[in-house]
Amino acid sequence: MSDPGYAAAKANLPLPAYQQGEAHPAGMLFVLTSVKDSKVDQETFDNWYDTDHLPLRRSCPGISGAARYRGNDDKVPEWLATYDLESLDVLESEPYKAQWAAQPEWEKQMLADLSILDRRVYRFLTRSTVEGYATKAKEGHVFQYVGLEPSAQLGPAELDRWYAEEHVPLLSSVPGWLRSTRWELVDAKGAAGSRANSNEGKIPQFLAIHEWESPESFKNPDFKRAISTEWRNSVMDRQNKEKEERRTWKLHKKF
Repeated sequence: MSDPGYAAAKANLPLPAYQQGEAHPAGMLFVLTSVKDSKVDQETFDNWYDTDHLPLRRSCPGISGAARYRGNDDKVPEWLATYDLESLDVLESEPYKAQWAAQPEWEKQMLADLSILDRRVYRFLTRSTVEGYATKAKEGHVFQYVGLEPSAQLGPAELDRWYAEEHVPLLSSVPGWLRSTRWELVDAKGAAGSRANSNEGKIPQFLAIHEWESPESFKNPDFKRAISTEWRNSVMDRQNKEKEERRTWKLHKKF
């Protein structure tokens, strides 16, 4: 999905000190769901997801972490689940396929009946994490994502430089900041055989996920400075606004 010369340009970027030596997943499965205006009962769906589906997926070899988030607004989809992948090949592995094959028919039908099932796969780009993240990222912490598609006037290489040289360093100075991770889209589709919605073809190439202890950070003057610099405004003016995504979520459960 990268433009010509992007990989070469990216290879020449210096690795920021805050990214050196940090372990990270190779990829992420990112699943947005909604039961609104569908035949699926919210309580049944939540109980299945929290007590059966997420723990089962987490037990699959190659899936090193999983979490579920609730939207911090009234928009749809209302739910987001993320799965850390040790390799992008995990989703084609025999253990993963076996879990899908073993699904009872009622589960398959429930997924098919969802009003939204937006399933995406991303590859890892960069990550910066606060010291002591594991103890600070508690249930209820805020998960904010921003999806951007660079226009020809911007380009992926400058987007990378802006994040690495200015934006993430500024965000990391804001009290309550926990982590920023960047991803690149590899695949996007609804589940096979599902009638659920998919935004395939409309999803931005790059995703940035910023984690915070609470929404209070957004009121801090340092945060407001981080999102109002001249370079930031220039980047936002030169991205594909039709593909821009921006949502805030609250951690529901982590596995």
